[in-house]
Amino acid sequence: MTIAGELILEKQTDAILSSDDERRYRCVKWDPFIPCLRCGVCCTRYQVQLNLSEARRICDGLGLSWYTFLGNYIEPRWLGADSFLLRQQDGKCVFLKDTNEPHRTICLIHAWKPWACREWTPSLYRRECREGLLKQWGLMVLSLIHI
Repeated sequence: MTIAGELILEKQTDAILSSDDERRYRCVKWDPFIPCLRCGVCCTRYQVQLNLSEARRICDGLGLSWYTFLGNYIEPRWLGADSFLLRQQDGKCVFLKDTNEPHRTICLIHAWKPWACREWTPSLYRRECREGLLKQWGLMVLSLIHI
C-alpha cells in the first residue's frame, strides 16, 4: 500500500494483531517529506501573516476592492499598515474550504498563497501532518527513529 508518495506500508500479519483485527502496518520505505495531504490541519493551527504586497496580490487575484478584501478577509484586531493577518472562520483560515471528499480541503487562494504557506513543507516530522495522516487514513507514525 502506498500512502502519500514515498511512504510505503504493508499490512503486518504477526501475533501482534489483536482479536478485533486492528490494522497494523510495517514501514517498508520511508521518506519523512511527503506531498500535502490536503487535510487542512496546518490551516487550523496557524493564523497566516501577510505583508502588503501579498495582501494586494490576493485581493487582485480575487477581483475584490481593497476595502472589501480588508473588511472580509483580514483580522480587524491586527493593527498593521503593511502587515496583516488572515481572518479565521470556524477555527480555520477563511480561505480553507471542505471538499466532497472526507477529510480533504482546498485552499481558495492557492494560486496567490502567501510566503508562510508556500514555505510550509509537509513532513512526517510535523505533528500537523501526522494528525492529517491519522484523520485521512487512520494511520499513526509511532516513531521517527533513523537507522
